[in-house]
Amino acid sequence: MTNKRTVRFPYKLSLEESFEIRVIRSTDKTDCWGWKGSISGKGYAQMPKVRMAYRWILEKKLGRKLVKGEQCRHLCGNPRCTNPLHLEVGTQSQNERDKQLHHSGRLGSNGFHKLTMEDAMKIRSLAETMLQREIAKQYNITQVMVSRIITGKAWNEHHRAQRTVQN
Repeated sequence: MTNKRTVRFPYKLSLEESFEIRVIRSTDKTDCWGWKGSISGKGYAQMPKVRMAYRWILEKKLGRKLVKGEQCRHLCGNPRCTNPLHLEVGTQSQNERDKQLHHSGRLGSNGFHKLTMEDAMKIRSLAETMLQREIAKQYNITQVMVSRIITGKAWNEHHRAQRTVQN
């Protein structure tokens, strides 16, 4: 049995070449840049040799390595984005505030979500007239999450009760 990969990247590329074959630049310089390379478990753009593509791009922008205590902030809230205009040096506390601002933190004791219950109700009503992938794009979530919301497997009344207890 052969192992089929959807995209084969050539070996022995420079870091710049490796980045260029993975990045999807927007025609508008202010938009997020897409990524067709590997993605970490938390959704961040990755590259061979440097691991974190976004951090490598920020270091190129700065002309230096990040030092201990410095982190790469995604001002756009999109972990796949490698547009240097959207990346800035920051601290862990600034990154945590960014997660709150962009609602990009994972569900946990802090209770941050990308969506609200009102968003979920709106998604259910949009599903009557829109394709799931269009709704997903509009809310910056996956089509699978849209499906889970529509079927009540996510963001249902039980979820609302859990959120009330947390807050």
